[in-house]
Amino acid sequence: MKKLMALVIAVTALAGCVSPQHIKKWEKRDKILLGTLVSLSAIDGLQTNSNIKRLPKGIKEDNNLITSKTSIWVYGISTLYGITFLADRIKPLRTPILLYPIYIEYGIVRKNQRLGMTIKFKY
Repeated sequence: MKKLMALVIAVTALAGCVSPQHIKKWEKRDKILLGTLVSLSAIDGLQTNSNIKRLPKGIKEDNNLITSKTSIWVYGISTLYGITFLADRIKPLRTPILLYPIYIEYGIVRKNQRLGMTIKFKY
C-alpha cells in the first residue's frame, strides 16, 4: 500500500504542472466538462466518505484502493490531477479524455444513490 501511495503522490506532483493559466486557454466546452468532472468526483467522494463505515449489509466498497477516509481523498484528487494533466497535454483528445471519466463518475454516483448512500454534513 505504501508503494501505491508513493505512486499516487508522484502522479499528483507531475500533474500539478497544469496551472490555471493552462486551463484558461481551453475551449469553453472543455472547461465545462472539467467542472462537471470535478463536481461528480466531489459528490462521489462525499458519498463514500459519509458512508464508508456504515454501508448497507452485504455491500462493500468496489475500489480496493479505498481503505480509509484519507485514501478516498488521496485517490480522488490524484485521479483528477492525472486526468487534467492528460487533457492538457493531449489537446486533440481533450474532450474524450474528460467525457469518459464523467460517464464513469455519473454511474458511480447513481449507483451509490440507489444503494441509499447520502451525503452527511456535520455542523
